[in-house]
Amino acid sequence: MKRHAISSILLLVFSIAVFAQETGPLTTQKKGLKKTYLNEGNPIAYKDLGNLLKSNPSSEGAYKAYKTNAIIGQSVMIGGTALIGVGLVYEIMSASAVNEGDLAQSDEYSKTAGTFLISGAVVMLGSVPFFLMSSSNFNKSINLYNSEMRSRSGKTAVTMDLNLTGNGAKICLKF
Repeated sequence: MKRHAISSILLLVFSIAVFAQETGPLTTQKKGLKKTYLNEGNPIAYKDLGNLLKSNPSSEGAYKAYKTNAIIGQSVMIGGTALIGVGLVYEIMSASAVNEGDLAQSDEYSKTAGTFLISGAVVMLGSVPFFLMSSSNFNKSINLYNSEMRSRSGKTAVTMDLNLTGNGAKICLKF
């Protein structure tokens, strides 16, 4: 029983290093829906963050891919919104035709409105993969920047020291 307890405690202590969050010069702090980017503990403006990531050769490619995918995603989203807007205009025209008593024209407007609304929704859904790839490339860019800064500074991600003291032993984890 003692052996299992000691083994469990040691496993728990040593597994902490496996699940430790890697940090670097650039970190993200989340509070609710708001994200704050920190450069070595100090808040950094989003524009300055972009300039910092573009200036680093290892993170530049991933940052450019992030920007490209974000622009494509936003363009596709705007296109879908425009189609939905046109569909809503046709729906208003359909309601106006009903008020005027022209049911045949109202039916035509309703069919056209439905087509635009559905196609707009499909186009907007088509922008989701671009936003997902954009977010992935942005995180990759930050990770590449941090890994290069760590390699330049010579720091390792996690170090663990086992020290003996007068009262027993202690484990020091540095990350």
